Amino acid sequence: MPASIYKPLDRDRREIRLLYLDWNGNDDEIITCRMTTASLKERLSYAALSYVWGTQPPTEDVVVNGTKVLITKSLHAAFWYLRKNEILRRAPPLGLWADAICINQPDLAERGHQVKLMGSVYSDAFYVISWLGEPTGGPDDMNFDLVREIAAHQAEKGSAIDQLEDDLPMDEDFGWMARDPKYYTPDSDRLCRNACWNAAVHISYSDFWTRIWIFQEMVLASCADRHIFLYGTDSVSSYLLKSYNQFISRMIRMRPNPPTIVPLDLWDHILHELSPVHIFDLAWGVRRSSEQPPGPIVSFISHVCSATNPRDIVYGLLGVAAIDVTPDYEKPLADVYRDWFSACLAGPMDPSLFQWAGIGYGPSTVENLPSWVSNLIMDKEQSSSAVEPPLLSWSEDLHVEPRRVVSGNVLSIHGVLLDSVSQVDHPCRTCDPAEPDPEFWRFCIDHIASARKGESSYGGLPPLQVVLGVLSHGADEWGNVEISLPLGHTHPLVQNFREFLGGGGSLDDRKAAVEKLGLAGTDDIHETLDRNLFGPQDGVTDVPPIAAEVPDEPGITKEDWHYAPLGLIYRSRKNAFFRTEGGYLGKGPPETLPGDKVCLLDGPNLLGLLRRTDDSTWAYVGTCWVEGLSHGRSIPMIQDEQLPIEIFNLR
Repeated sequence: MPASIYKPLDRDRREIRLLYLDWNGNDDEIITCRMTTASLKERLSYAALSYVWGTQPPTEDVVVNGTKVLITKSLHAAFWYLRKNEILRRAPPLGLWADAICINQPDLAERGHQVKLMGSVYSDAFYVISWLGEPTGGPDDMNFDLVREIAAHQAEKGSAIDQLEDDLPMDEDFGWMARDPKYYTPDSDRLCRNACWNAAVHISYSDFWTRIWIFQEMVLASCADRHIFLYGTDSVSSYLLKSYNQFISRMIRMRPNPPTIVPLDLWDHILHELSPVHIFDLAWGVRRSSEQPPGPIVSFISHVCSATNPRDIVYGLLGVAAIDVTPDYEKPLADVYRDWFSACLAGPMDPSLFQWAGIGYGPSTVENLPSWVSNLIMDKEQSSSAVEPPLLSWSEDLHVEPRRVVSGNVLSIHGVLLDSVSQVDHPCRTCDPAEPDPEFWRFCIDHIASARKGESSYGGLPPLQVVLGVLSHGADEWGNVEISLPLGHTHPLVQNFREFLGGGGSLDDRKAAVEKLGLAGTDDIHETLDRNLFGPQDGVTDVPPIAAEVPDEPGITKEDWHYAPLGLIYRSRKNAFFRTEGGYLGKGPPETLPGDKVCLLDGPNLLGLLRRTDDSTWAYVGTCWVEGLSHGRSIPMIQDEQLPIEIFNLR
């Protein structure tokens, strides 16, 4: 922006700039506006704009206080529609806050100060306008017809806006569809096969939901009826969008049969393609909460949303999260992330804080980032191999103060060494999601052979159920369905895992299995697999398997369970599987190495892998899951002082 349009802001008065868009009725006229200075200490009435900057450079002309400036296509489109929108055209005209112009972006000191004010800018605004984009006239356009229809139905029904309904939707829940054939007529060859539902699906596809700043701005909007989502000239309030989202979430969760007027094929496409806007629901929940979310929320949001400037992964949430960090755009990125992490350590700990930390994911994209600090811009390929931290309970009377201390790039934290990695495998890396994987089959045979030699610790679990437990952890294959081992031999997951293993292995693999397992011949392999999956008391040999009893869980079909084993293997394709000297089986980051130590850390209460860097420091490798250790079996041993609490200096 030309420096001539900016005068210094008075920080003591908490000054901001506001735009007043002009319009003479001619759409072809260049966009012009005047910019004034105002104080947040005064009673202001203005609208705050929330939009996606995009990655393209500014190319569009607007005139600000008589001076031409360049802005992005996204912001230009928003101004084009807003300058004649009744929200800004009322008397007296409403000022508009738009960060790209209202902040002198090249002035890093001013930008840092204004970022600190963002919480007030959006929470004090009379309107918050979320700009979703400009219609193209093509098949990917969205509209809010279905949102309004469903929200009206929910209002008629008297559904509470935050009430989670668990009853199965019935025909009467879709009575509104019968009022107009456009809602149930197959009239498209795309997505849902219906134009109205397609338009609703595209709402969740919008890039708008993928930006860090958007999340904060949705949280800060003070009034759901005055938080407006605008797409071209079409708009809905946040309140209506929440009502729609709640209804769609229930549909997806419960997967009801189609209403009598809706063709089955059309309904299948609708349920397959439709999805609620999850980040909107999360923002709504944070906004309705009486407490600020803790700092670790940054780690979660960073893997759902992104920012053009990677510092904004942290700075873009300062207005809503409990983080004591001062924005400084001149700081090295590693220092920004370390400051955020250190601020989080001062509050209640959350295992997710460490989920994307560690050297076990390959070279960091952030220069000089300490191994214990989460890489908030870790790419999706790397982050897909991060193991979800198990929830453990470290008794309060075991804590040693201070629990954790940061000095420069070193984190000193108490913990207990539990075991050491002895062997590392990558059995899922060649998995084809459509067919059995020979490498994984061979891994299972080797695991059974190790168990026969007494090299494995299972806590009474059959060896192949241990494999299944390690595969299942963190996969979230079935939403909220909890998999608790051991599973009975009628459980569909075990049944289909049995079927998967029974059909695997080439002739050479099976001959090798006979030798490894000490069998009489290949005919004994199936019985051996059964005994190591079901246990000797439940083994099913030479008898067709009992019909699987599908758990009564909404939205989970027999087909879901049938493909579940392949899905679990595919989800773990980037994980390293490891055995420990104590005989346990676990999984961790892809670059786990023999010699890495399994450690229970105090504070976050999670299992992590550590690697020696020198006599006094360690590197954090990553979170891990170890079947038999991740359930807290080690806690009594710490209480009995069989395992000593140590200080680990992580660098």
